[in-house]
Amino acid sequence: MATLELRKSSKWWYGRWTENGKIIVRNLDVEVRGTRPRKGQETGDRLFEQTRSVADGKLKEFARDAVTRRHVEGIAQAVHVARTGHRVGAIPLDGIFPAWQGIPRKQVELSDIYLKWVQGVFRRFVEFFAARYGASARNSISEQPARSPRPRPAGWSARW
Repeated sequence: MATLELRKSSKWWYGRWTENGKIIVRNLDVEVRGTRPRKGQETGDRLFEQTRSVADGKLKEFARDAVTRRHVEGIAQAVHVARTGHRVGAIPLDGIFPAWQGIPRKQVELSDIYLKWVQGVFRRFVEFFAARYGASARNSISEQPARSPRPRPAGWSARW
């Protein structure tokens, strides 16, 4: 069930819902306006209630998108099972290199230098990911880190 959340130190409305057993809290990009209700009261002034209804609409939209996304993922999983006979699995980050080695390829023998290089690439990626998102992220990549923008070094520009 999705609920609206109001934080004391923030001027924004937040939405809270559960998705796949995880609690998701998201800024709804709706600014809180008007006079907030006092403790014990449920309603604020007219402007506050208008922003609450706008935030509630956005929250329902997020919740509907989550259900749709889950439905689409289920359909994709069913198509994959129908074509291959097994479900799409997840690989823990620490198991990327062994999984990569197990991929069938035409050239069976890979040079030791190339294998060490690839292993180093995967090791650095796992270290970077753990440093940026915490050690618990080593189990799998969730949607949030996968969609977050890359940090840009100081002085970096999109122009050449």
